[in-house]
Amino acid sequence: MDISLIDKDKSTFFFRKGEYSAKEMTKRIFSEDIIEEFKGYSSEGASPTKKGCLVGLYEANQENEETYREKIKHAFIKKGRRGDNMSLHLYRLLIDSLNISYEVESSIASICSSGQNLKLSGSLSNGINYDLYIDDLFINETRTILDIRFKSVTNDVIADPYPIFKERETFIETRLYVNSGIVALYNSSDNESIEKDILSILFYFFQRHSKRYEKVKLDESQLMMTKLSMNGEVLSPKYRSEDPDNAFRLDMYGVTPEHEGHEVVKFIGDSHLSMYEFSINCVIEGYNCRLRITEDGGLFISTPVSPKVLDAIVSILSWVILKEDYYEGTDRTISKLMRTKKPSVLEYKITQKIENVSNNIRELIAQNGGSDQERRLFITVLVNISFMMISEGYIYAIKENYSELEDNENVGKKNFRALIVDYCVFYENIQSDEALEYAELLLKFLVHILLPSAVNVVKLIVNFEDMQKEWSQCLAERTS
Repeated sequence: MDISLIDKDKSTFFFRKGEYSAKEMTKRIFSEDIIEEFKGYSSEGASPTKKGCLVGLYEANQENEETYREKIKHAFIKKGRRGDNMSLHLYRLLIDSLNISYEVESSIASICSSGQNLKLSGSLSNGINYDLYIDDLFINETRTILDIRFKSVTNDVIADPYPIFKERETFIETRLYVNSGIVALYNSSDNESIEKDILSILFYFFQRHSKRYEKVKLDESQLMMTKLSMNGEVLSPKYRSEDPDNAFRLDMYGVTPEHEGHEVVKFIGDSHLSMYEFSINCVIEGYNCRLRITEDGGLFISTPVSPKVLDAIVSILSWVILKEDYYEGTDRTISKLMRTKKPSVLEYKITQKIENVSNNIRELIAQNGGSDQERRLFITVLVNISFMMISEGYIYAIKENYSELEDNENVGKKNFRALIVDYCVFYENIQSDEALEYAELLLKFLVHILLPSAVNVVKLIVNFEDMQKEWSQCLAERTS
């Protein structure tokens, strides 16, 4: 990448284009590298500091500032970290079959080149409160990414010493991922009003009516799926109680897998607190990152990274969001099924059934490892996969391919087996004898085939979906 020196700091993420000011470059070089490169300019003796080296370098070249900047650039090329800190919020445009047509591209490019105020642009201005302009845009070759740099112009009142109006320009950048409809907003300063304006404009570029968008919301299951998909080290999980009569939050710092057996960590696992945020050390696209993810779609990395890091994260999040059918809560699923079977069932019976089924499955997945929270998620996903295998007809493919599996002591988990039987009878209208046959066959399949290779819940879903492809072909041949 070519590196260019610019005169001013430019807060940017998607439109960096290899341009850095001298100040931005020095921020992106570690102190020890600055000292190693410029210690000869320091007047601090045997213990030079980054600041002392830079001050000495500047004083030695103050009559030729360009030489100072070129020396900084040379050090940055050798030792600097390219990119920018990442502080973003994620939204989704709720548009079916989203695509960047050449008509859409032409419309955006025309507004950009004309310098038009979007607040005054007729069809695009409905409900827009801020003076907004399009400063730059980019569409990738596959037309799956659209970057737009918006300029917001406001008049601030400054009393110094008398009140005066001063025009202020703020640049807000967006990246739209066409395949998922996810929009990343950079530098919006948590200003929800201006975020709404920008999202409305983005929506109107593609559809001129019924503007619909939403914040990306990640529940505990999705946060845990994201954490497992990144395969990193979680350091700072944050939890809260969902009980409205006993609401509290619990933040933990410095937690690593080595603390799994600590009594406080075990207490959290047993307490059914819900995780709403975590930080994770991981490697993404070659960058060593400490990523913080929040339940309301906030993504934060406090070290310089390139946009391709965000692309990788959004790819994971898109996969996690699309798998929401797997997260139907076990408690709710069992409760609904028992009330379908017997509307007058007592609450304590439901609670007892949930506990018995969960204990059965815990014994089945004992070898799959993970924290208590991960095991609860594993139970939820496994119950939903079991029901999918019945409702989508995959049980017939299992019957044809795995009917010779042997029984063992794990298969006789009567509460889990009874749950599958009830699902077959009351949701799929399968006769009870046949339902019992399917339940026993399904349990044997889980024990012998699906669970042994599922090191975590992400792998469980991946393995299941790989098998789905084979089963779909088998079913197609069966019905042809």
